[in-house]
Amino acid sequence: MPLIQTVERDQYADFGGTLFQLEYVYLMVQDLPPLDSMTGLRFGFVRKFAGLELLKGDSPQVTHVSDWEQAVRMLRLGRVDVVVLPKIMMDLYLKDYQGAYYDRTAAWIDLSMYISHSVEDNGLKEDFRDAIRTCRLIGEKNHEAWDIPGRQRDPED
Repeated sequence: MPLIQTVERDQYADFGGTLFQLEYVYLMVQDLPPLDSMTGLRFGFVRKFAGLELLKGDSPQVTHVSDWEQAVRMLRLGRVDVVVLPKIMMDLYLKDYQGAYYDRTAAWIDLSMYISHSVEDNGLKEDFRDAIRTCRLIGEKNHEAWDIPGRQRDPED
């Protein structure tokens, strides 16, 4: 599973190089003013999520939960004001929600694999990094193919 690069992880493993980027959003059920201007915002965060630097405002409060679904449920119930989650998960967790919701980009975060410092085979580490670079290039080429003006997406792709 691709991981976010953090200082803590860097102590025991090497980041393999960016595999892809993922957009994280601030999800809210109220259209709040700029989050930096607020005090005491209640954030729902998944335990061990490496994005605590995305907290905004003065004196933010954090409620740690077990998973993204629980964080969104807490938001819908009014127990937190903001949830930070990957944008691609919004549809999954809001599909049955009838109320209004708002999202703002929190950050684009690099994700990749980590290579343990205990791996002594430098050839393996380089092979791993080469594979990550190759996957990223394939992803970029596929993305470019979808962006051709006038091209219709084939449902079989």
